Amino acid sequence: MDVNGIILYYSWSGNTQKIAEIIQQKTRGELFELKPATPYPRNYSVCTQKAKQEIAAGSTPELKVLPHHLKNYDCIFVGS
Repeated sequence: MDVNGIILYYSWSGNTQKIAEIIQQKTRGELFELKPATPYPRNYSVCTQKAKQEIAAGSTPELKVLPHHLKNYDCIFVGS
């Protein structure tokens, strides 16, 4: 199934990346990894604490690079 789509994903542990790659294989869409400007801690407990603080504050991390021209896609998958 060819889809004019993009698969945006953030994967801390690699699990979401695997799912994004499966979606890409099925749709032939473009893969785009979302990378925070400041990487999340590799320690699970510290990482989840930081994520909880961001959620409570209603904030989102700055990204290194933003995907361009999202309006050019008919379908956008987002995973994290």
